[in-house]
Amino acid sequence: TLLTARLLTRDEDAAGVEWLQLSHASLLRTWPELAEWARADQERLQHFRELQSWAHTWLAHRGEPDGGVPYLLSGSRLGYAQDILRRYSEEPGEDVLQLLDASMATAEAQDASARRRLRRLLVGALAVAGVMAGLAWNARQLEARARSERQEAQRYAQRARDLVLLDVARKLRRDNPTLALLMLREVQQPGQLQGWAQDVSEVLQEPLSRAVLRGHTQAVVHVEVSPDGQRVVTASKDGTARLWRTDGEAEPRVLAGHEGPVYHATFSPSGGLSILTSSHDGTARLWSTADGTLLRTFRHRGVVQWGAISPDGKWVATASRDGLARLWPLETADKPREVPHRGSVQTVAFSPDGKRLVTASQDGTARIVSVRTLEPPRELPHPAPVTSATFDPEGTHVLTVARDGIARVWPVSGAQGPVLLKGHQGELTTARFSPDGQWVVTASLDNTARLWRADGRGEPRVLRGHQGAVRMATFGGPLGEWILTVSSDTTARLWSTREDAPPRLLPGHRSTVLWGGFGPDGKQAVTASIDATARVWRLDAPRDSLPLQEPGGFVWSVAVGPDGTQVATASQDGAVRLWSEDGRLVRVLRGHAQDVRSVVFSPDGRWLLTASLDGTARLWPSDGSVEGRRVLAAQREPFFGAAFSPDGLWVALASSPRATRILRVDGTRAPVPLEGHGDQVRSVAFSADGRRLITASQDGTARIWSAEGRLVATLYGHDDWVLSAAFHPKAEEQVLTSSQDGTARIWTVENGRVRGAHALLRHESPVPWAAWSPDGSRLVTACADGRARVWLTAGPLEPYLVLSAHEGEVTSAAFSPRPEEPRLVTGSTDGSARVWRPREPLPVDRLQEKLQAVSSACLTPGERRGHLGDLPARAWEATVECERRHGRTPLPEAP
Repeated sequence: TLLTARLLTRDEDAAGVEWLQLSHASLLRTWPELAEWARADQERLQHFRELQSWAHTWLAHRGEPDGGVPYLLSGSRLGYAQDILRRYSEEPGEDVLQLLDASMATAEAQDASARRRLRRLLVGALAVAGVMAGLAWNARQLEARARSERQEAQRYAQRARDLVLLDVARKLRRDNPTLALLMLREVQQPGQLQGWAQDVSEVLQEPLSRAVLRGHTQAVVHVEVSPDGQRVVTASKDGTARLWRTDGEAEPRVLAGHEGPVYHATFSPSGGLSILTSSHDGTARLWSTADGTLLRTFRHRGVVQWGAISPDGKWVATASRDGLARLWPLETADKPREVPHRGSVQTVAFSPDGKRLVTASQDGTARIVSVRTLEPPRELPHPAPVTSATFDPEGTHVLTVARDGIARVWPVSGAQGPVLLKGHQGELTTARFSPDGQWVVTASLDNTARLWRADGRGEPRVLRGHQGAVRMATFGGPLGEWILTVSSDTTARLWSTREDAPPRLLPGHRSTVLWGGFGPDGKQAVTASIDATARVWRLDAPRDSLPLQEPGGFVWSVAVGPDGTQVATASQDGAVRLWSEDGRLVRVLRGHAQDVRSVVFSPDGRWLLTASLDGTARLWPSDGSVEGRRVLAAQREPFFGAAFSPDGLWVALASSPRATRILRVDGTRAPVPLEGHGDQVRSVAFSADGRRLITASQDGTARIWSAEGRLVATLYGHDDWVLSAAFHPKAEEQVLTSSQDGTARIWTVENGRVRGAHALLRHESPVPWAAWSPDGSRLVTACADGRARVWLTAGPLEPYLVLSAHEGEVTSAAFSPRPEEPRLVTGSTDGSARVWRPREPLPVDRLQEKLQAVSSACLTPGERRGHLGDLPARAWEATVECERRHGRTPLPEAP
């Protein structure tokens, strides 16, 4: 426990109240949720201590002749106290309750007394006109004052509610970003709330539910997007299928008529003009997509588990527990052709040309059947029940899943045996081919999915992260660039097939996710869950980043060439990599024996300068040529940072206090030492005119030096290591520093005199790097919380843009020098660098519009009661208003 580990200590105050105290502040930096809880708890304690103080003051004067009335609460203070009690469920103490009761009673008595006094004054005014005028004026003043106090109390209550909403949204953002978005929508005065714009920027970069499809009363077991991407069909155990718009607007069309659970629903491949549903009631049914008309019913003697429509729309195939697959002609009323099995038939699938059908059965076989001829089917034997079978996009291979935990790829020609894809530690649930047929993804009860070459060569890529069984996995995008997995852990995850990067989490469902799929363009996904909902996910969230995936571990440093066309990254594996602006790896420079901690381009772009923990600094021609490569400095101590002078003739190297120095590139001058720091120097940078340098050190200071090595100024104020420092590119009296203490600071230094830090940019975690934009109007901070933040220099109270695609600490950041095409590059311990297109800051009204446009979801009455504290009647009214705004009928809550 935290007490046993001495991370918390227990004690009690004089009144015997037990309390806990954090023993190490580092616990707050490494556990953001704890920091948030501690902040919220401190705020709660402050509120209750204030109420307790008021109560004690009143009790101390209650024995006086006036009964302590002047110390009772009224107006805004009374509204504030009532809001605190509504906000927290904790009882405030008997003395506070007594104070509130007495204050409310006195307020009511004063109101009643004021009304009686007003009536008497009005009666007296009938006799004396002059007195009447004076008393009337007095009454108006009293009423105006009372109205002003009420308005003040209402404003305070609204602000308190907005603060609570912002706090709730922050806690929900990672676990349920869609719900966090709905919370941010409810803020009434966003322009007056610091942090709202930043939170909106963050949540809009998350994968959000474009629509939450509510209406089914039992589990949704299957979901599919129409070929044109405009519709979604769902199948549910409540006995219905439903046809929805993908944006969630308007009422769904209910396909009702089945007398048992509906297990499967699919669109016709040719335009999605019809829908085939399969049901426990022993029938499959064909419906018109246009108006929901029942077109035809196909009957079995047992449960129908699956159905398929041929690519040309002329045949329907059904799979049943009665041991038969049936092939039904749609252009005639002829009897169906039967494909018998010795056990339940699980699935059926047509080949892409529609000439063949494959069936999968519990009898341990799959069978390939000719649709147009009566030739005997080809049997594919397995040692265990077969749960699914499907063709590849060319129709030349069949992929089967058996309960022995192995997927098999069979040539349709039968020329050779199957390729076995084995390695899962549990039963398989699904297997799918990629769009080019070269890859297979499998899902398993062992909590993993795996990506295999279809020919079985090499080792599979294991997709780990789910905390429960993976119910299905499938490819998405025209080129199969995405994999969607859904799990009993209530989440779906989106994996890139092009980079071995952590997945994007799709949270929001409240129970097992049973099925999922993609739209035809891969920009939206759908999921179906036991929680009786389906969700449409927007996958083109504006992260605006191009990943540069490193195979070399942590990315410690990034740099952009002076023409903006090249990006350099320095890695943990000792290599430097050069990338084109479109994300293509151009070349790899090797020579360092340990981590490369810094990389910079020369001003003319012809050279790269690197600094490494191996104790060397090296020069490299940026065109990759061998000629000209050389070791510029070598020592036993590590180098942490490096910089070119603006004329490219000098370099500065950051190392130990005695090894930090300035060197002439051509070696014709003696090194200039920069001695004075009390610990390792983490970074070094030149001013724009090359006459000064600034260093950042683990001793907690930054220091400014002349180019001749003379100390000009020392910047004190950070509470931990200073990790980076840089001069403003246009106004060199301004200096930017970042620190392990979780802040970045903008300083003013004039003629060697430090005027102090006039801007403090707070973060919840260490800030390894901070950098100016080329014109100095913006700056970027790289934070250990996995985000980079972009700030306006003119008013950096909060960032206007938060970039949050990285899955590890952001270690470095650099702007592109081309103002006409702004770019920002970040590096991270997740092993990647990313190229961003930072957007301009949006006004509050535009952000509100984006919040409304991005999702058609509405808060349910239960969510409004639980998160907003709405009373039942108000919660229902607000939900009704939202649902009707989207053209939907509000659904009564389940008891």
